Amino acid sequence: MDAQGWEEKYASTTQLWRTEPNQFVISHSASWPAGTAVDIGCGEGHDVVWLAKHGWTVHGIDFSATAIDRLRQAAQHAGVTDRVSGFVGEAAEIFAREGWADLDLVLLSFLHFEQLPQLIETVAQGVVPGGRIMVATHAFALPWHPASFVAWTGADLIDRVHLPDFGVESSTRLETELTDKNVTRVDDVVVFRRHMAQ
Repeated sequence: MDAQGWEEKYASTTQLWRTEPNQFVISHSASWPAGTAVDIGCGEGHDVVWLAKHGWTVHGIDFSATAIDRLRQAAQHAGVTDRVSGFVGEAAEIFAREGWADLDLVLLSFLHFEQLPQLIETVAQGVVPGGRIMVATHAFALPWHPASFVAWTGADLIDRVHLPDFGVESSTRLETELTDKNVTRVDDVVVFRRHMAQ
């Protein structure tokens, strides 16, 4: 889906996603020291706000201006506006413009397009030694996904992403039974970590 399509999707409803943060964000980051993070494809900002409430400074990026407006409202409601910023546009362009070089975490959740490995390689340049890139994907397409949907397994990403300064810290699979739709959603979560400076 293109930027206009995402904006129309968000604008068509008062809330597109559930309000809870993704469980994998909580389970992975709870033991990490707070720092500076970027959430690419942040949507309405539930992961952003959760991280900010736990001491992180977080930049959220999304194609949709409506989604970023809701992110800012959620940050205000949670009392974390001083630790949250929102950006509308394409992630690689925003990274180049902002010149981020102090990132402890880059989060990419459910971005299903062919160029995902190249985007990961681009944003990796802003990650500090010891910092992480966490990528969550749907490993298989579900019946309602559009024809343009590109499924990524964790193994696919590890094979396709070229990050010589990083290692794979973890790779996990989560299976969720969607009983109302009679399908199983399979999600993979890969955490790349930048090697410490010698």
